[in-house]
Amino acid sequence: MTVEEDDLVVEYLAAIDELFEHWEAVDAKNLPLAQPAARSASRFSGKDLTRLAIVKGLACYVFDTGKAISTLHAARQINAMIPLVRLAYESALNVSLLVQSLDQHGVDAFMHEYSRQRAALQLSASRSPSEVFREGAPDVSGIDGSPFKDSHDSVRHFHQICEDLTPGGPDAYLYYRLLSAYSHPGVGVTDLYFEDNGQPGLPTFLGEAKEALPGGMLLFFTAASLLWSARAYSYLTRDQADRDFLRSVGRRIGVADSLALSDDYRRRHAARARAEREARRHGP
Repeated sequence: MTVEEDDLVVEYLAAIDELFEHWEAVDAKNLPLAQPAARSASRFSGKDLTRLAIVKGLACYVFDTGKAISTLHAARQINAMIPLVRLAYESALNVSLLVQSLDQHGVDAFMHEYSRQRAALQLSASRSPSEVFREGAPDVSGIDGSPFKDSHDSVRHFHQICEDLTPGGPDAYLYYRLLSAYSHPGVGVTDLYFEDNGQPGLPTFLGEAKEALPGGMLLFFTAASLLWSARAYSYLTRDQADRDFLRSVGRRIGVADSLALSDDYRRRHAARARAEREARRHGP
């Protein structure tokens, strides 16, 4: 590791610690939650309450995951960090999209995907050779996705979430794929334990796995995920002091403090809105 890389690691670790302290302080304030800007002029509904709960829950999950990542880094378990960094990163982008999504489309997409997964779970249980699973299948709740079927958004495929955010797009998905390569069983994982010796037969087995990705890179994505999650939550608290602090952290680690809706997202919604107006104008 170069001196410059070492300095970056120190900066990322400091930012992570400060974000943990900030999150605890925000929780202690017990600030009232408000509608995000996308819904500020609308009447409060059950779906708005669902959005608030999901945003709060996902943000807390990212911070809890961040603590586990920090523990692994302190123990120099760099490879073990990767699946958790991927999880924090994926969750941070989900919550960033959800809190800013237009009207109720984000929460509808999130709940529709939840219902789809619950229905798949029920189907698998009903087909199980185990009697206890078959008997329990009818008790699986949350399988009706019909109230959420008309969303203009989708959270089923992560690349779509990346494309709906800026900065994001294909590069954001590429980082996700890189993290995913070491989060699932595969050749990439097994290769960490071997080294080519230029001889026929089995390569040299290493006593200790190589680091799949630089620890500094993983800390960067951890810090960014914590930052984006805290910033998403700040849309609900509207605390200017919190936002100023988060912007300062973003400048220090070199990222935007907030992921915004992309032009592609807005164009898609505008096109769907025009199509719906035309359909209503012409009638059935």
